[in-house]
Amino acid sequence: MKALLAATAMVAAPAHAQDADFYKGRTVNLYIGFTAGGYDMYGRAVARHIGKHIPGRPDIVAQNMPGAGSVKLAHWLFEAAPKDGTAFGIIDRGMFITPLVDPAQLKLDFRALSWVGSVASETLLCVTRKDASVKTFADLRVKELVAGGLGKGDSSYIAVSLLNNLYGAKIRFVGGYPGGNDMTLALERGEIDGRCAWSLSSVKSSRPTWLTDGTINQLVQFTLARSPDLPNVPAIA
Repeated sequence: MKALLAATAMVAAPAHAQDADFYKGRTVNLYIGFTAGGYDMYGRAVARHIGKHIPGRPDIVAQNMPGAGSVKLAHWLFEAAPKDGTAFGIIDRGMFITPLVDPAQLKLDFRALSWVGSVASETLLCVTRKDASVKTFADLRVKELVAGGLGKGDSSYIAVSLLNNLYGAKIRFVGGYPGGNDMTLALERGEIDGRCAWSLSSVKSSRPTWLTDGTINQLVQFTLARSPDLPNVPAIA
C-alpha cells in the first residue's frame, strides 16, 4: 500500500524545466484538486518554497480546482493545461491506482504526465465515530459501515474497495464530499459513521485530541511499518 501513502504532484509538461530565461519574471500556477484540508495545506507549503528551486525563480501561485476528488484537475492537466511547464498540480495520492482496479471509473494514462515527486509519506487510517456500531477491524466483517469519501477516483474509495474485496468488510461508500474538512464535519454531525484513508498527519493537525480522547475508533492503518503513534492499531500494507 505504499502507493497510497504519498501526496503526489504532476506537471502538464516539462518543456522549460531547466530554462532560467524562460521562467525569470514569470508566474507558475500550482493547482490543488481539493478544498481546504491536508492536500491544500501541502500544496500551499510547496508553493511557498518550490520557486527557489526552479531556474529563474518564478513566482508560484497556488489555486484550488476541486471536483470529484481531484479527477477534475487530473483531466484538466491532461486536456487543457498549458504545455510549457507553467502549470502543475497536486492530485489524490491513490488516483493512479484507480485505472488498475476500476478502469471504468477513470480512463487516464498517467504515463503521459511528468511526475515531480511526493510531498510526504503518510500513514492512512480507517476510523469510525465512538458511537458507531463498527468499533474494531473485526467488526468490519459483520457490521455495515457507512464511510464518506471524495469520489471513485481517490484513495478513500480505493481503501474501502480493498477492505471490502480482500478482507470481506461491509463498507458502504458515500462519495461527493469536496474535501477532507467536509468529511470531518460530516463525521461530527453523524452523516457518516467513519472515513478511510484519512492521513495521520491530517488528524494530528485538525483534530489532535481525537487520537487520545476516544472520539474516534481507530480500526486499521494502511502502512508498511506500523506508526509508533498507533502501536495497537492493526496494520495492512
